[in-house]
Amino acid sequence: MKTSKGKTASKKVAKKKAAPRKVTATTKTPAKRGRPRKEFDLEQVAGMAAIGCSDDEIAGVLSISEGLLRTRGREALNRGRAGMRVSLRRLQLKAAADGNSSMLIWLGKMYLGQRDPRYEIKIDQRTEIVDAREEASEQFMDHILREIGAHAKRLDS
Repeated sequence: MKTSKGKTASKKVAKKKAAPRKVTATTKTPAKRGRPRKEFDLEQVAGMAAIGCSDDEIAGVLSISEGLLRTRGREALNRGRAGMRVSLRRLQLKAAADGNSSMLIWLGKMYLGQRDPRYEIKIDQRTEIVDAREEASEQFMDHILREIGAHAKRLDS
């Protein structure tokens, strides 16, 4: 169909409006599909993580998969493990304050960048690195004396 100006007129199609759904006592609600959501206690997850349990152990106790634990329990795992680290640091510092020398050494290495002294010995083209701890000092001196003696013999010949 053409209009007076030469344009084609489009036919208007009336759209039917859907009738409103009547809600009555006999109307069924749609059934939920899929597996029921597995519920577990996040506080129990945090508590087990705080005593050092692995993801595998926690999932086994709660009868859930490790993937589900890591997905829905990530915050609780992180919170529990952070609490464990704080408790360990507190105990380490207490042990160091009580005079535990090995704990003082370990804390010094971890937090202060301290390390065991090492001596580098250069003889001819070889370089040897030797730890110089108290228990190794006698062996260290014997080693140096042997090397110096061997070097002196090479120079004499």
